[in-house]
Amino acid sequence: MLRKIQLLLVILVCFLTSAQATHIVGGEIEMKHISGNDYRITLNLYFDAVNGLETAIDDTTYVNVFRKSDNFLIGYAALPKMSDTPIRYTDPRCAVGSLKTRHIVYSQIFTLPVTAFSDAQGYYMSWERCCRNGIIENISNPGASAQAFYMEFPPITQNNTVFINSTPSFPLPTNPYACLNQPFTLNWGTTDPDGDQLIYSLRTPANGNANPLNVIAFGQPAPYAP
Repeated sequence: MLRKIQLLLVILVCFLTSAQATHIVGGEIEMKHISGNDYRITLNLYFDAVNGLETAIDDTTYVNVFRKSDNFLIGYAALPKMSDTPIRYTDPRCAVGSLKTRHIVYSQIFTLPVTAFSDAQGYYMSWERCCRNGIIENISNPGASAQAFYMEFPPITQNNTVFINSTPSFPLPTNPYACLNQPFTLNWGTTDPDGDQLIYSLRTPANGNANPLNVIAFGQPAPYAP
């Protein structure tokens, strides 16, 4: 059976500029089956280490879980910060002082009740925060625009049978910036522990519901404005 998972990986192509920046570069939500009904939920956040504010880094963040059929809030996952490490650039032409990114990981293992996750249309997780990295050139007013991270997953029981599934594993970006007038490559060596088919597409980033006056929206239900 082909198990379909839609995971919105936020990839923001940035260029060298003198504009002021905020903090969020990109990220994704992951869900990994551990054993039984236990799953590890992870939020990977990529943070502007030069222009980002330390006060924008949370010790604990919250990912909300919704039912797709009616956008009903099932609950939330409180994720403590597990690590905060710099990304090492593999392209020395982009390894300049004005471009430094931190990989911040929030993660926790949860037991998902079978009865709460049996709807045939599946579920989704969301996390929202303002604001995006202000040096982004291809988004209008990025320093005042929110990010909405979104991940869909199927019911954990289908036809009264436990359905085990995990999201794809994305590699750590080692070349997250595209340098102006220079060749650029990005490793899409993503793997799926279930052997699912992976399909990639480009889409307009989701703006979310947060704003500079309310930087944390705690994951509002879909849909999200572009």
